[in-house]
Amino acid sequence: MKRTAVFYSSLLLVVVLLISACAPAAVEAPAEPAAAEAEGASAPMEEKEGGGTLQVCFIQATSYAHLAGFVGRAGSQHFYQGRTIFSGLVQLDHDVKEYIPELAESWEFDGNKVIFHLRNDVTWHDGTPFTSKDVLFNYGRLIPHPLMLNTAYNSLKDYIVGYTEFKEGEADAVSGITAPDDYTVVFEMTGEYGMVGIHKIASAIRLVPEHILSEVPEDQWGPDESGVLGLEKTDFATKKAIGTGPFMVDEYVPDQHIIYSPNPDYFRGAPKLDKLIYRSFNGDPTAMMVATEAGECDWVIGEGGGRPVELQRLAAIEELDLEIFNPPANVSVAYWWNLGREHIQNPLIRQGIQHAINGEQFNQVMASGVSRGARVYLDGKWGINPEGAAYITYDPELAKQKLTEGGWDFDNDKLILVLGSLHPAWEPLHLTFQENLAAVGVTVEFKVVGADYGNVVNKEPFEWDLLQAGDWAPWFGLLGYDTTHLNTQPWYDRAAHYAEEVALLKSLELETDDAVLKEAVWQIQESIGGDPFGVILYAHINPSLRSTRTRGCDTIPSYYYHRNNWNLEQCWIASQ
Repeated sequence: MKRTAVFYSSLLLVVVLLISACAPAAVEAPAEPAAAEAEGASAPMEEKEGGGTLQVCFIQATSYAHLAGFVGRAGSQHFYQGRTIFSGLVQLDHDVKEYIPELAESWEFDGNKVIFHLRNDVTWHDGTPFTSKDVLFNYGRLIPHPLMLNTAYNSLKDYIVGYTEFKEGEADAVSGITAPDDYTVVFEMTGEYGMVGIHKIASAIRLVPEHILSEVPEDQWGPDESGVLGLEKTDFATKKAIGTGPFMVDEYVPDQHIIYSPNPDYFRGAPKLDKLIYRSFNGDPTAMMVATEAGECDWVIGEGGGRPVELQRLAAIEELDLEIFNPPANVSVAYWWNLGREHIQNPLIRQGIQHAINGEQFNQVMASGVSRGARVYLDGKWGINPEGAAYITYDPELAKQKLTEGGWDFDNDKLILVLGSLHPAWEPLHLTFQENLAAVGVTVEFKVVGADYGNVVNKEPFEWDLLQAGDWAPWFGLLGYDTTHLNTQPWYDRAAHYAEEVALLKSLELETDDAVLKEAVWQIQESIGGDPFGVILYAHINPSLRSTRTRGCDTIPSYYYHRNNWNLEQCWIASQ
């Protein structure tokens, strides 16, 4: 029996912040048209709606993913690709409360099937119609392909019939995705998940064109020795991507800028801006602040480098017309353990390392004291279990005691932290960690691997203990939680290690009773605290700057809300 979809959900997401080092050249914005002189000297100038150039500044490099919307390698992709160039089947509404149509105009459920009805008025930026063939290519070929890495596969593999079989080479196609016609797609799910199915399918937020990427032979899709996919080397990924989103790429200079023009055929209406410019500062927060003070940034997404005080100074400069904006962010900066390493498998060792962490020191060093220290895993709307929080307390003596009880050899054992680079924005984080551990007698070595990061992290022999995890979010799944961070990783079968926690989280996916959810979450907080998969350092905030002349869109985009509607096509900049 069919039932009409009810649109509801809540979600925030995880972002891994990986930054490098170099500053971009300034991009000259087109001159604004001169305002006509007012007839009366005292008459107020009336704003003309629409137009202007919006310059968005962000610290992260673009060369991690370039314009390759089919992979997820960096948080900044969510802005410069996900809500500018590309579109998804569905998205969360502006307030992150319920799912709304995007490329799919509606959907319905029939048992364990999710049926999407696509819009018939969408074209790619080159004029080619968007059809079900594109959906089949993205979900049924590209994402689960055996040669592909860093796609949405892990979010989908347990939910779509035939996904794992295709990924593992046991089938020639995904049996659970079909297209009866050009504007209908049917997903056969492994259970009657209802809106959970929509939530999972929404994990692929950047659909790419079949008619372009299918031209690349599939045996050339896979990674090279450094882990870069063949598809990531195409002109599509490195020069000028084609999407269905509100903005089209005019010019891309890696790690410096992307210049966009409005898509006049965007299915929600042509954008009101004359031009959009995205500037990357490649890991250099100082260069970004200098550019901001020079009037070259209308939006600064995150201060990059833990200097919210600097943003406060810039906001106080009247002629810049900037104001502070703090997107809600209750996430923790952390390192992940490689639990396959024998000398850290004893939970007492990992508990001891956590007790050595001075969260308030990290708060001061990385967030100028405006954030807070470490708190528990799944730190969200249901509060904190004191029994779980006990594992996060800063107590150097207890740290030494647990390390000793766990069998740590203070003379010979050491921790190896693998890093892509020691760039200026995040070097203080790593040095503070090293200092905290040295205070309890533990040696930390940095393994800086540069461009070989993907191979070192994802391929044997996995000779490292900790990996910078960026941020893990406390909110997962349709009603609050998901198993995202307990998925199996190349270096360890984490899902098996935390089988009970994974099973409990999965059982909650359709739960609506807050009392049941709170009890389960508190249970997991305690169990993960006793057997941690990461080291929590401090709570990450993401203060940003926005121009007071921005009109039409009432919020600055945040990569924590990468699946929701940013209304970018409605934005425009009022003349000064």
